[in-house]
Amino acid sequence: SDVNNDLGGVPVTISLPQVSNLHARISYKEGAYFLTDLQSKHGTWITDNEGKRYRVSPNFPTRFRPSDVIEFGSDKRAMFRVKVIRSPVSTAETETRGGILQTA
Repeated sequence: SDVNNDLGGVPVTISLPQVSNLHARISYKEGAYFLTDLQSKHGTWITDNEGKRYRVSPNFPTRFRPSDVIEFGSDKRAMFRVKVIRSPVSTAETETRGGILQTA
């Protein structure tokens, strides 16, 4: 079967050499967002609001917060600040989906 279908979600393509075809996955569970590096060649990084930068361990979901910066590869060419926008859907659906995740 197709690996993309097995992971679920919506694939996003970033056409840069340091970004693997299946680089990372963002998931939402129990009110929190998680980033999982999918054994990418150049790594995945998170920089928090205090400027602390750390590498995401492969295959281990790592919690991140809105306004953190996610970086694919280590050369700072694929960096995205995370912003969560609440959607005007029902409470039950919002709890399941967690709103809309947007990068700035």
